[in-house]
Amino acid sequence: MRIIDKWIGDNLFVPLIIKLCQTTAITQYRFHNVLTYVGLLMLLYSILSVPFSLFQLVFGVIIVLVILWMTAILALIPDMKFLQIYFFRVIWVVFLIWDIVEFKSWSTCINLLFCFAQYALTIEEIPPPEDKVKLGV
Repeated sequence: MRIIDKWIGDNLFVPLIIKLCQTTAITQYRFHNVLTYVGLLMLLYSILSVPFSLFQLVFGVIIVLVILWMTAILALIPDMKFLQIYFFRVIWVVFLIWDIVEFKSWSTCINLLFCFAQYALTIEEIPPPEDKVKLGV
């Protein structure tokens, strides 16, 4: 399973993450934090947009608390490195594949954001953009 995880990361997510980080001049950790924050906001919206149950209320409160925690982290320590957990990457990829098979566009977007965020943590160092390397800067 780790071989599949490495192939998915190396071929699907990491090249695009590196290009986006080089273009926007942010670190992979800030990229992870921002995508996780946006994904949590989208998840909260999807929870609140359907009729309520007690489970949704409890889950919504937990998501709001995590969003507040992420807001503080993004404001105070935007480049904070989080622990990368192999299990989370596998779960988000399985959810993503499940949503693609079932044609759920909204939850596919949420899971895609979380997949990009989790694979951003696997990058050790963002290389300089190719333009600067050619110029010798």
